[in-house]
Amino acid sequence: MARRAPLEASHTLSGEDIAHARQAVEDAKASLAVATKQADAANAGIAGVSLSDNPSVLSAKADYIQAWLAVRRNANLAK
Repeated sequence: MARRAPLEASHTLSGEDIAHARQAVEDAKASLAVATKQADAANAGIAGVSLSDNPSVLSAKADYIQAWLAVRRNANLAK
């Protein structure tokens, strides 16, 4: 915005262009604030939790075991 202000003063850029640029900056700041809050919430959910007790790791482990069992069942049926 600092680079555009002199261009607005000399009427090189229209007021509409400046308004769009300001809105883009405000939108970017709002998106950053949302992303920061989401990151904070995600970190709060796993703060103090070891890797082996992490809910995502436990879920992936359970999925792996279920897939392994399904393959073993299918292998036994195919014999």
